[in-house]
Amino acid sequence: MVIALLLLCGCASKSPDKEVLDLSLLNDTMAYSQLINIIKDPEGYLGTPVIVKGIYTAPFNGFTHEYNRTVTIQDNTQCCAQGIEFLLKKESDLEKLPEEGETLKIEGVLELFEEGKHSYCIISDAQIIE
Repeated sequence: MVIALLLLCGCASKSPDKEVLDLSLLNDTMAYSQLINIIKDPEGYLGTPVIVKGIYTAPFNGFTHEYNRTVTIQDNTQCCAQGIEFLLKKESDLEKLPEEGETLKIEGVLELFEEGKHSYCIISDAQIIE
């Protein structure tokens, strides 16, 4: 049990082999909490393969004039939510995206994305699993 918790808390991401961090295996509150940790302190997770399951949204970005694709995880009570942007590995996967508000499961790699003077964590090379 302790080893599983260490893997989930990000300690595994310090490994040169970069274990896959599968948030889809966690209950909603744990997955939400782990995503908050990634967003707040991405440095220890960069380059880590990740699997995320959540609600698909594509909000319009007024700065870039493009739609940002995101997957959002809610906690068990659905009072709290955190999203993370993703960039698809293949443009052809656009056809596989669900309608906004539907469930999406993706796999990709955590990276920093720079937009102007700001940088934030995203999932790059994302592939749609479900």
